[in-house]
Amino acid sequence: MSMGLLVGHFRELAVLRNDASVASAPVQEENFSPELIDLRERLGHHLIPLALLARSDGKFAEAERNVIIEHCERLCGLDAEERGMLDDYLRQSRPALTQLDSALHRLEAESSSNINNLIDAAERLIRADGHIDEAEQRLLDRMRAELARNE
Repeated sequence: MSMGLLVGHFRELAVLRNDASVASAPVQEENFSPELIDLRERLGHHLIPLALLARSDGKFAEAERNVIIEHCERLCGLDAEERGMLDDYLRQSRPALTQLDSALHRLEAESSSNINNLIDAAERLIRADGHIDEAEQRLLDRMRAELARNE
């Protein structure tokens, strides 16, 4: 299975968890600092699928934001200022499903290790509220199995 098909499973997971009734317009970038724009450019393809999963119930708990920030820190390291900017951004971030395709396209070029870390972060994020649906767990398990076959 290609990396493209594997990361495409994130679309399945996002659609599975997202109800059209909680969809909203993405936050506009016009007031973002250059530093935040740079941070989004480096990490946006990881932020969008994870934020979509986190906001799928219409909420975005602190534990879910922390999972995303920790994932981003593993990817590229963040200083205290970047952590703060990312936390502020995530508090207002409301990605739309329409943004997912471009994020997934960028994820296709990621290393297997980064994709595995993303799958782990998705599972931690989904479990942050103390519950994971059987269909979600099966999909996460299938993604890990396909990643292992690709390595």
